[in-house]
Amino acid sequence: MRTHGRWRRAISALVIGAGLVLSSACGSGGDSTEATGTGSGFDAAAYFKGKTIQVIVTHSAGGGTDLFGRFIAPRLAAKIPGNPRIAVTNKGGVGGMTDVVKAPEQELVLGVTSQGSALYLAAQDPEAGFKESDVHFVGSTGGEPRSIIGYGDIAKAFNTFTDAIGKPEPTFKSAGTVGGPIDIVSDAFMVPWLCESLRLSCKLFSVADDDSSDLNLMIERGEMNLQSGTLVGAIRDHSSELANGSAKIYMSFAEDPHTTVTPPAGVKVLPATEALPQDLQKEYARILPIVGGGNVGRSFWAGPNIPTEVVEVLQKAYTDVVSDPEAVTQMQSVLSGGADGYVVSAVSGADSQKAYEEAAQGFVDNQGYYTELQQKYWDKYWNVG
Repeated sequence: MRTHGRWRRAISALVIGAGLVLSSACGSGGDSTEATGTGSGFDAAAYFKGKTIQVIVTHSAGGGTDLFGRFIAPRLAAKIPGNPRIAVTNKGGVGGMTDVVKAPEQELVLGVTSQGSALYLAAQDPEAGFKESDVHFVGSTGGEPRSIIGYGDIAKAFNTFTDAIGKPEPTFKSAGTVGGPIDIVSDAFMVPWLCESLRLSCKLFSVADDDSSDLNLMIERGEMNLQSGTLVGAIRDHSSELANGSAKIYMSFAEDPHTTVTPPAGVKVLPATEALPQDLQKEYARILPIVGGGNVGRSFWAGPNIPTEVVEVLQKAYTDVVSDPEAVTQMQSVLSGGADGYVVSAVSGADSQKAYEEAAQGFVDNQGYYTELQQKYWDKYWNVG
């Protein structure tokens, strides 16, 4: 069995797009044949030679996380001593995560997941059969800052959330895929928290599919006027509405120091620390583990059965991949979705692990509080006809 310290040696974030900076205890990249071990006598080339690494993307094919996984996977394999083969498949949700965690060492299975919180939230599912501490990071990108954007009548009526406090009209209307209290996480938690905390007039309703194209159609029809999602998505998909004032980004939240989203000229985005009243700041900090990504974005990770020395080789290979300026320029294009002003950084396995563990501990410490609110929000907002 492997043993894990809480902190691994730090490797600086690698800034993608605006420039690349690398400070690594593992070295600065190079061909995989230059390093065949970890300094502990482990022969990485012999270990990986002739093997196949299975990569399970725990999201559907064609999405941003899938594109990230399929972009990095072959480049990762090329940087690993022994040049193992690599195969990428998709198995969404808890089932895919469980397959990664439970895989024996000899199968060499890695996971690719959208954000750190997806892992520690899934670990709370009794059917998952794994703990949040079973996750060990190979490398990631920065987390995705999220936003709350309003349209139409509320954008016209309220410049800020403060303007709407206690006002009975117009009503904030939002939708999401929520089947029960356990599904009230991330945006489905943030929206009713705002409704309660700011005494907003709100109507929330569950839909079968909360794909952005479906929600955008509901916005066009006037069926909803409030949407929570990634900040880059809000800017990319609603640039014309933001420009003409028919939409307003009321605030961003769950900001990550490794990701920068610059709004277009004339559009101001206040972070939650400025947009929310001072008396809510403490509670906002308390709910970050359930509404944010844990400062860990799209990630390659391993379960507990892969030995420490193997994970260290994989971590160095990831660092080597994102040390290539051409590769990171291409990855920047894949992740940006064509948005201007979007810069995401690659984060080492050590720094990903640190951020994840802090967020996961914050979630565990507040889990009873979250469960109480999830039930309250389900009864009041989501479980309605």
